[in-house]
Amino acid sequence: ISVCYLSQSFYKIPKTIRSNCNYFVILKLSGKRDLNLILSEFELGVTKDQLMEMYDHATKEKFSFLLIDVEAETQRKFRKNFLEIYEV
Repeated sequence: ISVCYLSQSFYKIPKTIRSNCNYFVILKLSGKRDLNLILSEFELGVTKDQLMEMYDHATKEKFSFLLIDVEAETQRKFRKNFLEIYEV
């Protein structure tokens, strides 16, 4: 069974659910507060600047998103949409 949990705010997702997520799909946000929280809660293997750069690039086009695979090795953890893997 796969479960999708949709939210407009990372802060409003209960911590139990956040800690059990394998993937995060992040669309264009009005602020960078949620990105900072994701970085502080998970060991992603990148700096804040690297994450912001990938996020800015991934969400530049309308309806594009940054996908974070929390369980993957660092080289395959970040993607633009589903297929374009960012080299860290």
